[in-house]
Amino acid sequence: MAWNREAHQGHAIRQLQNVWQATAAGAAADTNITVTGAKIGDEVKAVEYTAGVPGVVIASVTAVNVVQVTTATTGNTVLFTIYPKQ
Repeated sequence: MAWNREAHQGHAIRQLQNVWQATAAGAAADTNITVTGAKIGDEVKAVEYTAGVPGVVIASVTAVNVVQVTTATTGNTVLFTIYPKQ
């Protein structure tokens, strides 16, 4: 089966059209952070801003509208990028 670039690009574009972002106050490691709209199965990427400097943190959706990060982000803002499950 040959690779179909147009079909692959179309799939990628459809996935990106549903990506959304939210910010929330940080919390202690493994603490529930409310991110309204997050669903089980969504992929989440998180960036913590410490004194204006971004740093990647590991995050996961653990329940509907709930995200947890594995490291303490207390006192900082966290930007979550949500890639909805297809």
